[in-house]
Amino acid sequence: MNSTEIIASFRVYCGNDKFSRFLSKFQRESRTVYKLWHWQAELVDAFVAQSEAVLSAHEVVEALSDGKEFMFACPTPTCEYIVTCLDRATSQWFCGECGVGWETTAALFTAIQEITARYPYRRQCYIINQDTIEPAPRSQYAPDYSELVRTEWDDARDPN
Repeated sequence: MNSTEIIASFRVYCGNDKFSRFLSKFQRESRTVYKLWHWQAELVDAFVAQSEAVLSAHEVVEALSDGKEFMFACPTPTCEYIVTCLDRATSQWFCGECGVGWETTAALFTAIQEITARYPYRRQCYIINQDTIEPAPRSQYAPDYSELVRTEWDDARDPN
């Protein structure tokens, strides 16, 4: 199996919610080493055990880490989690926390433009160029980003 097939199989095995959570909790320790939480390691082991292909847990983690840098701050109001690409072939994006998804990268970029226009502090989460948007490193987010996002609930409750 190649990386794309491994990712697709793992996504089907997990389901969109769990797959997105898995990717959003993936932690890079160095450029090539990833740390898995216990539940992630168990999920990978279970997937490998049921797979008809001969795979190792290392091969699965390596395939999932490919392109890991393309994870965006969720552009949904009141959500401070991560949007991950579910399927690189179709460019589907999903947030495992709030459950919102975007069928295309263009739709995700439109949502990012809308949220940054409404809440300027969210602009720090993205590198916005003329033709594209890239995720900014977490170190560039406002130090009180989580608190700022929680204030968006006030807007969500007050329709005026």
